[in-house]
Amino acid sequence: MKSIQAICLACSVILLGSVTKTVSAEGLDIDKMAKCFDLCVEVASVVGLKIVPTIKSLAKCAKFEPMKTKDLDPTAVLMLAYQFIQKIVGNQMCLLNTIQETRDLLAPFATTFSTLKCLTD
Repeated sequence: MKSIQAICLACSVILLGSVTKTVSAEGLDIDKMAKCFDLCVEVASVVGLKIVPTIKSLAKCAKFEPMKTKDLDPTAVLMLAYQFIQKIVGNQMCLLNTIQETRDLLAPFATTFSTLKCLTD
């Protein structure tokens, strides 16, 4: 849940960065802001749905076997994450496949984001 909130916050910051187009006579382009915000929410939703299955498939592909999975304190969680990252970075094929899948997933959104000119005046 926290990652979805962070994604929504990041999209909101991007959206706020896109509102530099203020002219005293015209004001803000609310329609553009709404479309960009909707797109950010849609991206956050898609990423939120895919993040756990992606991590599971990465762990399976890299044959990651955690040493300890119960009663983890914050230090142990960080150590587990570190071990996971070491394992997937060591297996470049799994990592490259995941990057390609993520790219394919986000490419249509990037095109729409660019078409809407969410980050430009």
